[in-house]
Amino acid sequence: MKIPPFDFKQVDLIKNKLEEDGDIKCFLIGGTYIQEIIPYSVTKDIDIIVTGIRSADLEISKIIIKKLVRLGFKYKRGTKNPLRFNSADLVVDIFIKKVMDFYFTDSMSIRTHEDRIAPEDFVLLKSQVSEDRPKDIDDISEILCHFKNFSWRTLLGELELQLDLLFKEEGKEYTLRKIYDIGSKFEKIQQQTPRLIPKRIINKLWQIHNRYQSLE
Repeated sequence: MKIPPFDFKQVDLIKNKLEEDGDIKCFLIGGTYIQEIIPYSVTKDIDIIVTGIRSADLEISKIIIKKLVRLGFKYKRGTKNPLRFNSADLVVDIFIKKVMDFYFTDSMSIRTHEDRIAPEDFVLLKSQVSEDRPKDIDDISEILCHFKNFSWRTLLGELELQLDLLFKEEGKEYTLRKIYDIGSKFEKIQQQTPRLIPKRIINKLWQIHNRYQSLE
């Protein structure tokens, strides 16, 4: 099946194919999330996080690879999370239940609207990236500008949950680095556009960092 030039029909095509049997649910993240909300934003990537309703992670991977190959995408062998697919100049990344170090939790699922995660969860997932990528800063800033009722309380609550999981799995030093990465990104945005991130949020992040620093 030939894939048409990039537009949201491709996103719908992928989502409908993956969800057709009722075993998988898809949600937009990354550039596609931004572009759907802010039309002038440009991306050639499709980023989707999926959850399995009845299937284990390995089974979900097999299902996804089989279905997207049938749509005409090429699977990049060896990729696991995300599973990466290519078609012409389009890249599709499929994350399974987890984006880097943060899980797609039940609380995130409750906050979804149609096929999109909540803006607070988008910002949290974006901010955890360790590399200092200007595009991540831009995407986070765009969301903070667009959503006037953005809930920092929601973001901080989810962050506490994710850090607790991360601490149990990866330990103290890894968790501290993750908090530092998030705090550094927020500080950079706050310095560029102070109105986007209240100073109290920056202070709260470093309080969280200090709390984990004191743990044995």
